Amino acid sequence: MTGYASVVFDLDGTLVDSSHDIAVALDLALAPWGGRPLSAAEVVPLLGEGVAALVQGAILLSGASGAPEEAVAAAYVAEYRARPVVDSVLYDGVAEALDALAVAGVPMAVCTNKVEVIAHQVLEGLGVARFFPVVVGGDRPTRSKPHPEHLTTALAGIGADPATSVLVGDSVIDQRCAEAAGVDFLAVSWAPPEVHGTRLPRYADLPAIVAGDLPRPSRPETR
Repeated sequence: MTGYASVVFDLDGTLVDSSHDIAVALDLALAPWGGRPLSAAEVVPLLGEGVAALVQGAILLSGASGAPEEAVAAAYVAEYRARPVVDSVLYDGVAEALDALAVAGVPMAVCTNKVEVIAHQVLEGLGVARFFPVVVGGDRPTRSKPHPEHLTTALAGIGADPATSVLVGDSVIDQRCAEAAGVDFLAVSWAPPEVHGTRLPRYADLPAIVAGDLPRPSRPETR
């Protein structure tokens, strides 16, 4: 079987459950505008499209009508940067899978719509930054996911060929990005139903898929 030469990962909802820390930062940013506290479960559906979309959704959901989006976004980023890893955790099997891929010499990168400096803080705080020489955040001048330029920038950073790479993600945004870039897509098992394509049953299987010991997933479906 043919495996992959490189792997790119989304961050929030794929490698890391960061919903609790994001909810806290949003609550602190929205409090001056009368926003009610949001739970981590309420925040999860808002993730994936970057700070602007996250803040827009949070303002509506919290009832903070009239809150200025730019001011709330700036406050959110400041609060999150101050406490990036309090309750955030790696999903089961992530650390072991990354270690196995690194031992096998597989280049890896992160492609996330998260603010890049916070992405670095989260990876460092959870002890996995060493696996990712390239992290491309959503605030770079390049266009962000689902635009393929975001993913191809990450691939170029590790010298990877899209035809022999795979993106691991959890959202339709990730799937659309992979499809547009001509990259295979593998969805984590907990991705919502609207995410189509092959699921990664568990992270323990990822090294075998990359090595070619298990079948490669099919290309993302066009919707």
